[in-house]
Amino acid sequence: EEKDSNENQLLAEISWLSKISSSYFASELKSLKWIKSKTEFDNLFDNQNPNQKFRVYKKFHAHFAYFLYYLHSEEIAIIGTKQTKGLFSIAEKYIYDENEKKISKDFLRKKSSEINKNKIKFDLIISEIKRITAFILEKYKGLL
Repeated sequence: EEKDSNENQLLAEISWLSKISSSYFASELKSLKWIKSKTEFDNLFDNQNPNQKFRVYKKFHAHFAYFLYYLHSEEIAIIGTKQTKGLFSIAEKYIYDENEKKISKDFLRKKSSEINKNKIKFDLIISEIKRITAFILEKYKGLL
């Protein structure tokens, strides 16, 4: 008897590559009130649950778009993707605002692209993302 070919198929996922736990980043983002739940942030990575939800406060959607871009950049490569190259298309399946409204299709890709093309206009977002990331990497570098 032949099994359904989709039964054992893995979902495309975002992988956490750093030895420094995602929970340290989750704690920082939660304290800044960017995200609703630390657990939801941790569950965004290496996720095989198609019903997973991750809530990001709407006013920080642009920040989070660039945050994902930066974590995925060759500069620090803290996250990667499996089964696809589409970082933002994976994330958009799971990201909602605080009122559980799903983020709009292509928002993350378009917003991170806009930020990259207008670095002066978005300097505060870029510097905030780099500051948060550097702070966590420096604070927990002893764990590497």
